[in-house]
Amino acid sequence: MMLKWKHSLAGLALALGLTAQAQEAGWRAVPISSTPSGTPPIATIGRPIATLGRPVANRVEVPTTRMRQPIIRAAMDEELPFPPPPPYIQVVGIDPILDSGPSPTPSLSPAEPLSVNWQGPPDTVDPPTPAASAVPASPPDLIPGVEPSHPVSPTWWGKWSGWVTWGDRPSGKSQSWASDNCMPGMISPITMPFLFEDPRALTEIRPIFMYQSIPGSTPGVGGGNAWFFGTQARLAFDDRFSLVLNELGMVGINPSNKSGTLQSESGFAEIKIGPKYTFLKYSDWGSVAAAGLTFDLPVGGKQVYQNVGSLGLTPYLSYGQTFGRLPGGFGSLNFMGTTGYSASINNERSEYFFLNLHLDYNIANSNSFFPTLEFNWIKYTKAGRNVNFGFEGADLINFGSQSRQGSNYFTVAPGLRYRFSEHIYAGAAIEIPFSQEKGLNDYRLTFDMIFRY
Repeated sequence: MMLKWKHSLAGLALALGLTAQAQEAGWRAVPISSTPSGTPPIATIGRPIATLGRPVANRVEVPTTRMRQPIIRAAMDEELPFPPPPPYIQVVGIDPILDSGPSPTPSLSPAEPLSVNWQGPPDTVDPPTPAASAVPASPPDLIPGVEPSHPVSPTWWGKWSGWVTWGDRPSGKSQSWASDNCMPGMISPITMPFLFEDPRALTEIRPIFMYQSIPGSTPGVGGGNAWFFGTQARLAFDDRFSLVLNELGMVGINPSNKSGTLQSESGFAEIKIGPKYTFLKYSDWGSVAAAGLTFDLPVGGKQVYQNVGSLGLTPYLSYGQTFGRLPGGFGSLNFMGTTGYSASINNERSEYFFLNLHLDYNIANSNSFFPTLEFNWIKYTKAGRNVNFGFEGADLINFGSQSRQGSNYFTVAPGLRYRFSEHIYAGAAIEIPFSQEKGLNDYRLTFDMIFRY
């Protein structure tokens, strides 16, 4: 009987052993909430702190002590180590989100600002004023370079020197008194220089010499010659407004009939001067136009009829057009025209309408050789009261003849202008009348030089 009991106990023990070996260990984690009170958390996040004038991320405080690792007990009462749980982070003022258990209430140390090398003041400090310039500005009424003990106002010459400076304007866009080079491929006309005007604002000096043969059919003259030698001058105040001196020089008459109507004389020519305004400049179309008024001042020699009347007024319009390049690179064409009316204040001078046309060809666009062809027309609309010669002097001399009302004077003038450089031009043309009215012109030769700034 005792032997049967021993065998029964041995079978029971064997059965329990096999059951224990087949059963998995029942792992049981200790909740985080079971952390002993007083144990600080792994890390805490404090409230944001304003630093460097801008918010900084929440600071993180990591205590030096770590939590005690929990002990995991199995069913067989074996103490097995359990891997440490991830550290929890507490945001001050915000409850942490945990899987289970109440929110821990660790003891927190007061937040302290970080020690950071910063640049600039905090938001509570007013921004600094801009640093003063290294070079102190001159007082408003003090000319730079002038001693304070000297007068601060500019001298009379100092004021005028700013107007006559041949250099860059303060704006740097153009030069003082310089010609407007809006149409660089366009050239000035040659014939009838006292009436035919370039529409651009130019600064230049233009010496002119004209020689014309007097027709033998001219009543009381019987041939001979007449001439003019002088200059023109133009001054551009800017690219719009300019002053034109149309005529300044000497006039001479040498008739073949020494005892006829005219005598061999020479003397100062009348002075023609006036303003011009360029009201249209359109480079995309190659167009430029101007309006002007010329004052005919009869202050010349009486013996050459340069003192007729008290005053003459000549308003005019001038237009220029560049047609661009011809096909195949054969050059380009330019057109220019002037029209106006010469009026007398006291009716002593003859009055007339005039039209001047100019066409030039820029050979191969070389900007050097410009063959020209010009047409000039004068229509006498009102006779003068000064003399009764039976002829007039066109643009060279206004005799004020009483019998020329309604007559026409028309000439054709082929010529050539050569461009030495941007500042120097030369021109020559021969002008031939093709009308019954010839006056003192059987043919005319015109030579000029242009010195342009």
